[in-house]
Amino acid sequence: MSWSKVSHKKYGEDLEADILDLVERLKSKRYKAMDIRRVCMPKADGGKRQLGILILEDKIVQKAVSKILSAPPVSFVVINTIFRIKHFAVGYFFKKEAVI
Repeated sequence: MSWSKVSHKKYGEDLEADILDLVERLKSKRYKAMDIRRVCMPKADGGKRQLGILILEDKIVQKAVSKILSAPPVSFVVINTIFRIKHFAVGYFFKKEAVI
Protein backbone atom coordinates (compact mmCIF):
# COMPACT_ATOMS: atom_id res chain seq x y z
CA MET A 1 0.00 0.00 0.00
CA SER A 2 1.18 3.47 -0.68
CA TRP A 3 1.33 6.23 1.88
CA SER A 4 -1.39 8.87 1.58
CA LYS A 5 -1.02 12.51 2.54
CA VAL A 6 -4.25 14.18 3.68
CA SER A 7 -4.19 17.18 5.99
CA HIS A 8 -6.54 17.67 8.93
CA LYS A 9 -7.99 20.67 7.10
CA LYS A 10 -8.73 18.77 3.88
CA TYR A 11 -10.22 15.81 5.79
CA GLY A 12 -12.38 18.23 7.79
CA GLU A 13 -13.88 19.88 4.70
CA ASP A 14 -16.41 17.04 4.42
CA LEU A 15 -15.87 15.52 7.87
CA GLU A 16 -19.25 13.84 8.33
CA ALA A 17 -19.10 12.06 4.95
CA ASP A 18 -15.47 11.04 5.49
CA ILE A 19 -16.19 9.62 8.97
CA LEU A 20 -19.31 7.79 7.71
CA ASP A 21 -17.22 6.29 4.89
CA LEU A 22 -14.54 5.22 7.39
CA VAL A 23 -17.16 3.63 9.67
CA GLU A 24 -18.71 1.78 6.72
CA ARG A 25 -15.30 0.44 5.66
CA LEU A 26 -14.64 -0.71 9.24
CA LYS A 27 -18.04 -2.44 9.52
CA SER A 28 -17.67 -4.18 6.16
CA LYS A 29 -14.06 -5.19 6.99
CA ARG A 30 -12.72 -3.34 3.94
CA TYR A 31 -10.59 -0.96 6.02
CA LYS A 32 -6.86 -1.66 5.86
CA ALA A 33 -4.31 0.33 7.81
CA MET A 34 -1.81 2.03 5.55
CA ASP A 35 1.92 1.48 5.76
CA ILE A 36 3.71 3.74 8.22
CA ARG A 37 5.92 6.37 6.62
CA ARG A 38 9.41 6.21 8.15
CA VAL A 39 11.41 9.40 8.57
CA CYS A 40 14.92 9.65 10.06
CA MET A 41 15.49 12.66 12.30
CA PRO A 42 19.02 13.69 13.30
CA LYS A 43 19.87 13.45 17.00
CA ALA A 44 22.14 15.83 18.92
CA ASP A 45 24.85 13.14 19.25
CA GLY A 46 25.02 12.68 15.47
CA GLY A 47 22.86 9.55 15.35
CA LYS A 48 19.48 9.22 13.74
CA ARG A 49 16.07 8.53 15.26
CA GLN A 50 13.40 6.81 13.19
CA LEU A 51 9.90 8.22 13.42
CA GLY A 52 6.78 6.51 12.13
CA ILE A 53 4.12 8.79 10.66
CA LEU A 54 0.58 7.47 10.32
CA ILE A 55 -2.09 8.73 7.95
CA LEU A 56 -4.97 10.64 9.54
CA GLU A 57 -7.56 7.85 9.23
CA ASP A 58 -5.23 5.38 10.97
CA LYS A 59 -4.86 7.87 13.84
CA ILE A 60 -8.66 8.23 14.07
CA VAL A 61 -9.17 4.45 14.16
CA GLN A 62 -6.40 3.96 16.75
CA LYS A 63 -7.87 6.67 19.00
CA ALA A 64 -11.38 5.15 18.77
CA VAL A 65 -10.11 1.64 19.59
CA SER A 66 -8.03 3.04 22.46
CA LYS A 67 -11.12 4.73 23.95
CA ILE A 68 -13.14 1.52 23.67
CA LEU A 69 -10.45 -0.66 25.25
CA SER A 70 -9.65 1.77 28.06
CA ALA A 71 -13.30 2.24 29.09
CA PRO A 72 -14.08 1.40 32.73
CA PRO A 73 -14.70 -2.29 33.38
CA VAL A 74 -18.26 -3.51 32.85
CA SER A 75 -19.85 -6.08 35.15
CA PHE A 76 -22.45 -8.59 34.01
CA VAL A 77 -24.71 -10.34 36.56
CA VAL A 78 -25.77 -13.83 35.47
CA ILE A 79 -27.59 -16.18 37.91
CA ASN A 80 -25.59 -15.69 41.12
CA THR A 81 -22.38 -15.10 39.19
CA ILE A 82 -20.58 -11.93 38.19
CA PHE A 83 -18.53 -11.85 35.01
CA ARG A 84 -16.12 -8.97 35.20
CA ILE A 85 -13.95 -7.86 32.32
CA LYS A 86 -10.35 -7.58 33.49
CA HIS A 87 -8.04 -5.37 31.46
CA PHE A 88 -4.45 -6.35 30.78
CA ALA A 89 -1.94 -4.92 28.33
CA VAL A 90 -2.51 -7.92 26.05
CA GLY A 91 -6.31 -7.92 26.07
CA TYR A 92 -9.48 -8.86 27.93
CA PHE A 93 -10.80 -12.03 29.50
CA PHE A 94 -13.79 -12.91 31.70
CA LYS A 95 -13.26 -13.81 35.34
CA LYS A 96 -16.02 -15.72 37.13
CA GLU A 97 -16.60 -14.76 40.77
CA ALA A 98 -19.25 -15.95 43.24
CA VAL A 99 -21.77 -13.36 44.42
CA ILE A 100 -21.73 -12.78 48.17
